Formats: sequence, C-alpha cells, structure tokens
Amino acid sequence: APAAFVWRYSPYSFSSDYYTKILGAARENFTREISFPSKDQDVSLAKALLHVGTEDEAFLALNREIDKRYFLEEHGDVEGRRGGGEPASDGEKNVEGWLQELDSLAGEAEGELVSRDIGCHTGGEIIEAVNKVLFESRGFKRSTVPLDPKCSYLHSALRYGLASAIMLSVIYIEVCRRLRLTIVGSRVGEEFLIWPSTGNPE
Repeated sequence: APAAFVWRYSPYSFSSDYYTKILGAARENFTREISFPSKDQDVSLAKALLHVGTEDEAFLALNREIDKRYFLEEHGDVEGRRGGGEPASDGEKNVEGWLQELDSLAGEAEGELVSRDIGCHTGGEIIEAVNKVLFESRGFKRSTVPLDPKCSYLHSALRYGLASAIMLSVIYIEVCRRLRLTIVGSRVGEEFLIWPSTGNPE
C-alpha cells in the first residue's frame, strides 16, 4: 500500500517516477475495489475513498515536483536537477492504517455497549453508542464551509474530525457496518440522509 497521503520531500529531490507509481497503484486498487464482479455489500466505501485520496494526493505532489523542477532549471540549479530518490514518509497512516482507525472507532462504540451491560444489542442501542463515540467522545463535526477540500477526503475527516455531510455519513456507515448494523443513505435535496436498513425496499 502507498506509504502515506502526505509526503515530505527535499527541495533537491525529484520523485516524479515515485508519484507516478503511486497514482497507478491507487487507481488499480480503486478499480479492483469497485469491480463489477463485486456485490454491493462486499464493496468497502472506506477503502475505495481512501484509494481516491491517495491518488489525488499523489497527483498534486507530482505536479508540485514538476513545477519545482521547471523553476530550478530556469534558475540554473544543477544540483537540483541531479536530485532523485523516493520521498520519505512523514509518519502518516497508509490505507490500512486509516481502516484500523475506523476499527478503533467501532471498538470504542462496542465498549460503550458493554459498559451498559447490554447483552443483545438493538439497532437503536448501537446508534446511541456510535453517536456518543463519534460526536461526544471524538467530537466529529460537519463542516460549515461548502466544498472544503480538506473535509471531502476520508483520511482528512478521520484525522481532523471535520467532514462534509457525505463523508461524515460514510464514517457513520462504516463504523456501524463493523458493529453488524447496516446503514443506508441517499441524497435528499441538498442534504445526505442516512438511516438503518429495514430490509424492506419500500
């Protein structure tokens, strides 16, 4: 898996090949995740969105490297043109690391249910536990800034606790999924609403 969503690189290190490889791998992983043979219930929204985030971050990093190369060449920086090698990871999580963060959120919600000494968990009780963990303990909030790119990527939403309505819904769906509660959603007007699946399409 790609090492990180954010990379650290030296002004004298050009890593176009590295970012190009990351782009290709992320697109391939995304395509595999949503491939036609996969059933809807087998597709991980979280994993697919994390691959999208990886691809976009790599694309931006690649273009920064290209711009930097042109700038240094225009100014006759011979040492800069000779630079190379892969950029170092700055400790950010990879795709699996962010999936583990979702696992951790689900684990906290499960711990909340255990603390209430509830044996057989109903859908309502699971929702109460998830609400407490996400919105009280962890402080997740919906962004008030329309189309804020920082709130439109799953890894950013998990890192900062600030997300668009759709991304917040994805986090909620994925946490509940780990607790064996199916949540579905749909756009309604300008909003995106989610609710527990009843198994009845009506």
